[in-house]
Amino acid sequence: GRKRLLEFEKASALIGVPEQRLFNLGYPDTRLKKVNRRNVSLRFKSIIDTTKPSIVILPTPLDTHPDHSTTGEIVLSLLLSSKTTLYEYLVHHPRFPRPEGLKTDAYMLPPTRLVNSRRDWRRFMLTDSEVDRKLEATLQYKTQLVYPIPRNLLLGMARRNELFTIPERSVK
Repeated sequence: GRKRLLEFEKASALIGVPEQRLFNLGYPDTRLKKVNRRNVSLRFKSIIDTTKPSIVILPTPLDTHPDHSTTGEIVLSLLLSSKTTLYEYLVHHPRFPRPEGLKTDAYMLPPTRLVNSRRDWRRFMLTDSEVDRKLEATLQYKTQLVYPIPRNLLLGMARRNELFTIPERSVK
């Protein structure tokens, strides 16, 4: 756990996220659904109330990883009626991203199953320098890169663009 946290801190620093904007709630990996939801919600609400963000980038509830989907559901429930700009990101979903593995010249596209959903997908193009920095940040996750499946997933995120979906209330 400590190694993963250090990897996260290094990766975040490389992409320009200040240390004071990092929050580790300390819940065990893959078990967030089993934690008291009200307590998790109160902790997120405390962070939101303290930081007063104008933009929040959160995992989409469509993510198939239980921690990501639970986090997305909770944060969305706290902010959906606010004026905060919300962008949801996807990490875990069948056949996403495609093609697999390190393809820094490829573009991130939504999974086929979600293209025709009522989701508004947005692509934000990255410069060559930003793609390089994102790859360098990704390479900090050494504990995950040793295994083929997470390695392909992580490296597959270093693309020419970022991909977000907009929660329904935010679609303009």
